[in-house]
Amino acid sequence: MRAQVEVGRAEGRSGRSTFLRGFTRGDVTFCAAEMADLSPGIDVTVERSASGEITRAHIRFGPHHGVDVWDQNGRTRFSLVSTHHGFEADASEVPSELERIIEEIRRSHPDLVVD
Repeated sequence: MRAQVEVGRAEGRSGRSTFLRGFTRGDVTFCAAEMADLSPGIDVTVERSASGEITRAHIRFGPHHGVDVWDQNGRTRFSLVSTHHGFEADASEVPSELERIIEEIRRSHPDLVVD
């Protein structure tokens, strides 16, 4: 059962109604279908528990990119995708899987580094 969902749209986005459940393993087909809308803009989807706590946040941006952050059994999970290609990492503690991936990208692409 899904909790309450809030959808926000940035100006210039198509009027298409979206319900994004995130980018978890085994959900690739759903994600590819949702990302098939190549219109520019930003969609933000937030899912909440019955008590109002945020359980998942998803940002879809540009022609086919997405960031998803969610709670999974008390752990914070993070996913970054382009259509249905991307990665998922744990972001629950320091250092985290996500932090290690960020450092690898920073080393590989020093011209893109921000601090």
